[in-house]
Amino acid sequence: MALLLLIALLGQQSAVNLRGTVVAYSPFGRLVILVGSPPPANIKPFHEDFLVRLDSALPSQKKGQLVRLKYSDETGTKPERPNELFTDNQLWTFVATRDALCDSTLENLLRYTANGRTFQYMQLTGWTKSLKPIDYTVPCYIVTAGGFAKH
Repeated sequence: MALLLLIALLGQQSAVNLRGTVVAYSPFGRLVILVGSPPPANIKPFHEDFLVRLDSALPSQKKGQLVRLKYSDETGTKPERPNELFTDNQLWTFVATRDALCDSTLENLLRYTANGRTFQYMQLTGWTKSLKPIDYTVPCYIVTAGGFAKH
């Protein structure tokens, strides 16, 4: 019993404040594939996926490092992300929890291959020239409800 409690406590992550600038995002974030009947009109599910360049270091991350942020809602209870997140070059603070299960290489976040063809997954923001090295593993975080603040 004590071992199960220890495993449960170790698995819990506390929220951290990530400060940085959005450098890429999935332009398909607002597309939702429905299986079955559509949700009620007052529920708007979404799945946002974007990359942020950190403006300050964390105990496990360096200043200037890229991190992946995921923000989604199936039930319509979370506030939508600010519209200017992908259109304005500004510093943001995100309240998020670490989720190593969605870590991915930068290459796999920027592009994907299906049926032998390569497609773009993430689009760079207007102020981002390029992202390198491509084989870098990007740590992933889940943004908490309403976890967005401008600087």
